[in-house]
Amino acid sequence: MKYDVNLASLDNLHSGLAELLEKKKLHIKSACYLSNLDIDAEQLWVLRFYDENGILPTIKQAREILKVHEQKRLTLKAFHEIMKASLIPQKLVFNYSDIAPFFDKGQPAEEMKQGVLKVLSNWKNSR
Repeated sequence: MKYDVNLASLDNLHSGLAELLEKKKLHIKSACYLSNLDIDAEQLWVLRFYDENGILPTIKQAREILKVHEQKRLTLKAFHEIMKASLIPQKLVFNYSDIAPFFDKGQPAEEMKQGVLKVLSNWKNSR
């Protein structure tokens, strides 16, 4: 089933999602798909998920959410099932040579890791 993007449907987009679209945090195609959802319930699920996780649906997820909505099978549980792929923790790896210049020679890797996390924590708290 092919879903065309209908910019006119953006008139039905919740103001919170419209704001995220304006700030370029939400892709236009995703916004068009999401605008077809119930504004007083299903679109609020999207906003709540964003508030709790900092994640908005990708184009593919928004299309899947709309598809399930049109099949009259969209529940909060179904929505979370579609969105859970976004919650899989991603592993970030630094090469030793990238961070070694910031530490004493021979410092154990675990101490380096804790040092990086401490600096990031301090940086986040200072913002």
